[in-house]
Amino acid sequence: MARQIVNIGSTANDGTGDTVRDAFDKSNDNFLELYNRPYVIGFFAGGAFDAGEVFFKHVIKEDATFRFYDANGQTPVNGTPPATGTEPEFTVEEDDPSTERVFSITVEGVEVGTVTFAATSTVGVPEFDGGYFEAGVGDAIRVVAPNPVGTAIQGLSVTLLGFRS
Repeated sequence: MARQIVNIGSTANDGTGDTVRDAFDKSNDNFLELYNRPYVIGFFAGGAFDAGEVFFKHVIKEDATFRFYDANGQTPVNGTPPATGTEPEFTVEEDDPSTERVFSITVEGVEVGTVTFAATSTVGVPEFDGGYFEAGVGDAIRVVAPNPVGTAIQGLSVTLLGFRS
């Protein structure tokens, strides 16, 4: 959306500007655009992982809320759905074991969710309590390998998309 300018008229109270309602509607739309800026975290961790290893850490630079979809990737779990194409992505290059693996996602050392890779699957399914998590300036988001890790999972790629608060 382009920035919306409030028409203030030619002179005070001459009736040529926007109504109060229209002016505040434009203001709300402008602020909504500012506050809905995406916050993207993407990374690739190559190689194999040790059990319980923290193999990714990101320190948040601006307050953000990260929302997630259900296991089908379609229905928002909580709140308003983010824009199209913002679903989280968790993939691995190789995943051969016959058992599932569960990665942990933490904020400041507290688990906020998990990502489960079913047996032989290369696509992980995120699950977060309430369907979202928030992180503030200076908070560290970490992704932790399963314990035990299995033998063949390697090359993890993750994309998280949140919105600045």
